[in-house]
Amino acid sequence: FEPLSSKTVRGRSLWELLGKAGCRVGVFNVPAAYPPAGVNGFLVSGLGVPSAESSYTYPAELKPLLKTRFGYSSPEAPGFGLLDARTKLELLERNVAIQLAVCESFLAERSLDFFMVVFGATDLAQHFFWADMDSSHPLHDPSASPLHKDAILQTYRHVDAAIEKLLRLAGDDTNVFVMSDHGFGPQYDVFCLNSWLQEQGYLSIRGYERSFAGMLAWLSEKAERVGIGYDDVCRLANRLLGFGLASEKPEHLLMAAALNFRRQFSALTVDWPSTRAYSVGQDAIYLN
Repeated sequence: FEPLSSKTVRGRSLWELLGKAGCRVGVFNVPAAYPPAGVNGFLVSGLGVPSAESSYTYPAELKPLLKTRFGYSSPEAPGFGLLDARTKLELLERNVAIQLAVCESFLAERSLDFFMVVFGATDLAQHFFWADMDSSHPLHDPSASPLHKDAILQTYRHVDAAIEKLLRLAGDDTNVFVMSDHGFGPQYDVFCLNSWLQEQGYLSIRGYERSFAGMLAWLSEKAERVGIGYDDVCRLANRLLGFGLASEKPEHLLMAAALNFRRQFSALTVDWPSTRAYSVGQDAIYLN
């Protein structure tokens, strides 16, 4: 197993080819560009930077400038998935604003022949707010705040406004390409990384939560003992977990319980001396 990085990318990048041809290039927040290679210009690595302490810019002196002048830090946000919805949206909007400020400054102050920027906010918004937008999704809550339902639309508007400003700055004589690296859609299945890590012996949990299956068995057993039927369990899950569940579709309850177990992963339940790896946030695996 080899983590994805700029060293695992086969072939030569567009900015490398252009730089070899004598063009001045600027690359900002592009995934799989860490560790940053020397370019004829500047490069700021995007998704894949291990931490804020990593050296993710070329030249190296660009990193403190980004921090002090713009408040820009590493693109990685390992705790993003654990934030509440309002904080997520505020952070997404702030990140777009910071990225725009950096782009505007660099385009105005540096002579460049090629510039590339990746806005990752739309990706994160759809990962975390799709069910809020999609009324047909089993986890959709009709009573949810409009803030949640419009989260994806608002994020696209923020990015769209940023692109508009960059287009004006670039001028009519600049060739511009706007693209997405992938699409999005609803997610109906869940793979619980922590449960898999437990099964493989990498993660040790104290008490009855030793496995996802064990948690469900414990819940079913306790409910049956006190005479709680399936419909009652669905109503209880709706109230406690905040998921919209249809009692005639048991798989929705299982998916909701799986999502809740993943999101509510608590450091207090982990047997840390016996744990070598764990998952938290947006489905990342961390080594202990």
